[in-house]
Amino acid sequence: MNVLNKMVQFPLIFAQSAILKLEKYQYETSILRKWEQVSVDPAIIEKIKSADKAHSNKQPVSSLPSTEQQIINQIKQKKKLSNVNNITRTKAYLDFYEKHPEIHWALLAHLVSRNGGWNTTDLKGELSEVLHQTKKIDFFMFLETANALIFHDAYPQLLLYEESKKQGQNLFHLLPYFHVSSFMLPIWNHFFEYKDSKLLTISLIINEQHYIEERVIKNSIFQEKVLNTILFQAQEFLQITQVIFPFEWNENNRMTGLSISNFSSVSNRIEIGKKLYALLFGVSPLFEDISTFVRNTPHTGSRQDYWPNYYSTKKQKDTRKKIWSPLLEMAWPNINHSFTDSRDWFHHKDQKVYLFYKPVDLPPTIDITVENYRKIQKIHLAILTYKNAKQLL
Repeated sequence: MNVLNKMVQFPLIFAQSAILKLEKYQYETSILRKWEQVSVDPAIIEKIKSADKAHSNKQPVSSLPSTEQQIINQIKQKKKLSNVNNITRTKAYLDFYEKHPEIHWALLAHLVSRNGGWNTTDLKGELSEVLHQTKKIDFFMFLETANALIFHDAYPQLLLYEESKKQGQNLFHLLPYFHVSSFMLPIWNHFFEYKDSKLLTISLIINEQHYIEERVIKNSIFQEKVLNTILFQAQEFLQITQVIFPFEWNENNRMTGLSISNFSSVSNRIEIGKKLYALLFGVSPLFEDISTFVRNTPHTGSRQDYWPNYYSTKKQKDTRKKIWSPLLEMAWPNINHSFTDSRDWFHHKDQKVYLFYKPVDLPPTIDITVENYRKIQKIHLAILTYKNAKQLL
């Protein structure tokens, strides 16, 4: 009966799609594209990398001045306290951005991390009830590990910048004590002097995607249990390869974002990161509307955060109505990660850094609300069909 009831709703679904489509037209005709492309002046990259001859020699921590030893210990402690789960990481990124808005990457990371939370709770929500519990755990560990590793690598960089700003002196010679790639040292040195937010953001996108490449994407266990599975490759099924940035407009929440194709390709993930950056900072008033959502809506991991009309943190007796999307704290336990891999992905002699900075264009479509609405309705119907068939067996 659930499937039949859902089908009865088709006229309402089409009507809602029409309304969302009209609102999309109204919004997109009112925006201003401040950026048509995300790019960095090649001369700047040339200057930075040509100056990157001598690297900070990492001496034993005990040989450092006591003030620097204290800074290292404090940053490690702050990182540990904030790297508990997706909720704490996501909040830490936003708290940092609010204090240092010149670090664009922190807001971008906050929004991408929200998506990480929504993806993990999807695995316990209504849209993944067809999955076996073992497969849910595999997918969760894949998402959770990537989220935790990026925070483990990036957050100390942010905190070291905060301390440098506070003291009025460059402290980035301490980056090696957090096993940060040598790729980032000249970038942070340049940023501290010139405050080039775009260069820093793109560099962090490049760095973090390479950081998880060997540790997560090419990890043999994740390859076997997640990336090479039919479920992962059927991308629409779990929304796992879609990144959504909700925004407030006319007292309603809408969405911008992108789908990620060929997730296993580091260059593709970097390109998507740059396009998401362009959406976030390159369109007005989209940036202001996303910021309004972010400040008004604490992250819980549930998709109810951005679409309470269609998702609920509570299971519905009438499954035609809202899709169950639980709170993250109710869905998954905290995971203790070891963080033992301190390899540097960047090898100066055999990597052409310039290739990582190739320009990308701003996506042609800004508002994807109607497309997302149709997608979740299709997935919801498929789940109800599966559950109904299972009951008849």
